[in-house]
Amino acid sequence: MKIAFVGLGNMGRAIVPELVAAGHEVFAWNRTAAALDDIEGVKPLRKPRDAFAHDVVISMLADDRAVRDALISTDAMSQGRAGRIHIVMSTISLAMVDELKALHAQSGVAYIAAPVFGVPAVAATGGLNILAAGPVAAIDRVQPLFDVMGKKTWRLGDDQASANVAKIAGNLMITQAIESMAEATALTEAYGLSAKAFLDIVTQTMFASPSYQRYAHNIATDTYEPGFKLTLGLKDVGLAIEAAQAAGLDLPMSEVVRSSLSEASSAGLDDKDWSALARAARGELVRDCHHAAEPVSVLVTYTGQPESRFDSAYYEAHHIPMVEQAWQPLGLKHAHVLYPSDRNGMTVAACLCQFRDADSMRAAFDSPDTAEIMADIAVFTDIVPMQHILRPR
Repeated sequence: MKIAFVGLGNMGRAIVPELVAAGHEVFAWNRTAAALDDIEGVKPLRKPRDAFAHDVVISMLADDRAVRDALISTDAMSQGRAGRIHIVMSTISLAMVDELKALHAQSGVAYIAAPVFGVPAVAATGGLNILAAGPVAAIDRVQPLFDVMGKKTWRLGDDQASANVAKIAGNLMITQAIESMAEATALTEAYGLSAKAFLDIVTQTMFASPSYQRYAHNIATDTYEPGFKLTLGLKDVGLAIEAAQAAGLDLPMSEVVRSSLSEASSAGLDDKDWSALARAARGELVRDCHHAAEPVSVLVTYTGQPESRFDSAYYEAHHIPMVEQAWQPLGLKHAHVLYPSDRNGMTVAACLCQFRDADSMRAAFDSPDTAEIMADIAVFTDIVPMQHILRPR
């Protein structure tokens, strides 16, 4: 089969050699052409639109923006014709899925959504779990390719959104599993039981699954070399929250993990494995602020839905003075309230708290008065705030 592959990130670079080894003729395009240099048996494409001259196009791009830049803005799909198949393996928003449905219908190219569960090391051995949704006849035609790339294909019907919502929900569950292990080990270590000892028990009994075991190892050893980058995990949790909002749902744990991911991202861990969110959940990023003589700031943002409640008058007249009264004796220098210039956006307010140094920030966070401050949030808003630690380089 002649296959064109669009997007050679870590996953694409793991999958393509498997297709070549299976005897398929593979063409590829990547925004950075050098990504093709060390992959044998692959013929380069000049433009992403050139991919649609081939029988099957497989795209694995990082996010909605990458899909738009490579495939939509270039009008790539207009080069296709009836009988050709496009397999979209990207984890994208449900809004983007709807847009792709319309574009494929116009071009006559069959659209299969096929995001996957599995990290690059699993992909390199053909061990992915593939979530496939789209026209049955098209999936039947490319099933031999799925059999090369994955150990199982989960057919989820003809609505492509089903595959993407399953992927988004699954990734959300993984982040929550990491968060729960991080919090649980913080508790056990406070009483003298090591993270390794505790995680060895739970990952060999009630949570004996590869995902729990992989991320438990990272937490226990405090090593977070990337399998799935933290920045992509933050993107996927955002997709879950966006989808929930569109369905009128409230997912409180999603906001908790987004806060941990955001804090880890602010601490410069974007290129680490997404299980590095555990460092935020365990409070390690605060403890790592060791620049004793340097100021440290915390940006608290309130990002919600159009219908979210936020009483700015109470926030400024009561909440911020409460924060200043409790934390200024401990080293809070300023607490500046900020509002976005575009009040139609999803972020309704923010507060920049500047502390004298890292020890001052830690003392404020550990203060008994902080519990009262946190409880007061529900008085003026139903939004779960996110904290971003800002430090000098």
